[in-house]
Amino acid sequence: MEENVRVISLASPKSSSHHGCSTPEGEWGRSFRTDNHIFVKELTCADPIQPSFDGIDDYIDVPDGPALHAVTTSFTVDAWINPQVPLPPSGQGYSEGFIFARRDPLVTEGFSLWINSAGGDGFLAADLGSNAPDLIASATAVIHYDGKWKHVAVAADTNTGEVALYLNGERLELQGSPTVFGQFPDVSHLFIGQRENKDIGPEYGTQYRRLIDEVELYNRAFSAAEIQAIYSVRTRGKCKP
Repeated sequence: MEENVRVISLASPKSSSHHGCSTPEGEWGRSFRTDNHIFVKELTCADPIQPSFDGIDDYIDVPDGPALHAVTTSFTVDAWINPQVPLPPSGQGYSEGFIFARRDPLVTEGFSLWINSAGGDGFLAADLGSNAPDLIASATAVIHYDGKWKHVAVAADTNTGEVALYLNGERLELQGSPTVFGQFPDVSHLFIGQRENKDIGPEYGTQYRRLIDEVELYNRAFSAAEIQAIYSVRTRGKCKP
């Protein structure tokens, strides 16, 4: 396996049913870890939140740092999720639940991982700010709101042009034949559980609803075998004691 740097790693304060490890009780920030001391050790929480996001105004705002700005041409984001259908914005027939968003609100898109729903099961999707158009999505609605934990991931490498979405260790068929190119924009915000800052207004919130755990961002694109390996250890968990 290539050498890689884990840029961020976040686990929920309480143990979750998809794995066997747990982290200390307390706020989300106490469970935020970094490798090689390359990033700050605390999260800034906009509200006191529990492991369950309410889909209205719960989110995590990760502090900016040099390690995030070093992610320019390739990355992997993965997480365990147990979602409910996101609440749609007023007057719209669809809803978007953002798991992870690296962006500057209303200005610049970095990259993100989210669920797009229109009254039924959801499409797994990613925004890649280096592309035009930048939307990457699964060919079918693969996210079922069934109360079960799911492992999701996106990996992209502008050097090879390859981008992939994964669900439970399996690479998904995508809409069209997307490629990725250029560099990801240098932005200053990273949100977990939403796309925008709630101070802008709820119509821009695109809030994720229910549970997210073990969010990780790496500075290179993982192979399909590496994503499968992460999923395969689900009963033991990725988090450290």
